[in-house]
Amino acid sequence: MPKNPILNREAFYETLVDGTIRLLDFCLVNTSLGAMVEPRATNLLSLGQGIAAVSVYDASISKLSPMQSDEFYKLTGFSGRQIPINSDR
Repeated sequence: MPKNPILNREAFYETLVDGTIRLLDFCLVNTSLGAMVEPRATNLLSLGQGIAAVSVYDASISKLSPMQSDEFYKLTGFSGRQIPINSDR
């Protein structure tokens, strides 16, 4: 489980037409301040000009749920993806 201030983190995925899954770019996190949306954690964090490893606790998720990306964007008010994907899929 992630350390404070994040109490838990839920990641989302969608199933593509060929049956593979794709993790969505954002997670839902619950903190002592309430629910928030954050970019999906990566293994590296840029600190100025250097790169530092992120703790496995800071990058962990507590739940993985299916959700279509369009539905997620409507619920959270985001207008699209962070990372471009191939439009043929």
